[in-house]
Order: sequence, then structure tokens, then C-alpha cells
Amino acid sequence: MEVIVGDFGIVVVPRDAADTDRIMNHSSILRKYKNNIMVVKDDINHPMSVVSSTKSRLALQHGDGHVVDYLSQPVIDYILKSQLYINASG
Repeated sequence: MEVIVGDFGIVVVPRDAADTDRIMNHSSILRKYKNNIMVVKDDINHPMSVVSSTKSRLALQHGDGHVVDYLSQPVIDYILKSQLYINASG
């Protein structure tokens, strides 16, 4: 995590009204590299705010087609070709 945030930075799109300040203050690494973190706060309805890795895995495991609403077809194809998320342990 430190290499990713420290060397590259991250963009955070909060969902479910997450308190990003509290979360960042809870982590020494995130506090250390807070200038490398961009939090998108201006659009509650941002399309990426509905993306959830857990929800995506569960949807793919159960054959739920709604993942096409927020995952591109090449990503879905890669996941299926690589047989990712086939079992419950992910």
C-alpha cells in the first residue's frame, strides 16, 4: 500500500457516505501520503461510486448480468477467461 500511495497516488471515490477523513486519519500510511490522495467529493452520483469488488465477485459467481453496468466488456471477458471468482473464496 505504501508503494502505491507513496509513489503513484490514488483517487478515492467514496460510496455510502464514507467518512474519508476519518478513514485516512486512521492509517499512518494514508496520513503520511495524504497529498497523494485525491478524494472525489463533488458528485454523489458518480458512476464509479456503485463499484464494489465484493458485489462484483458475488454477481459474477451467481451469473448476475448487472456487472455490465459498471465493468467494461473486456474486463468481464478477462475475468471469465481467467476463471477468476469462480468459487466462493474468490
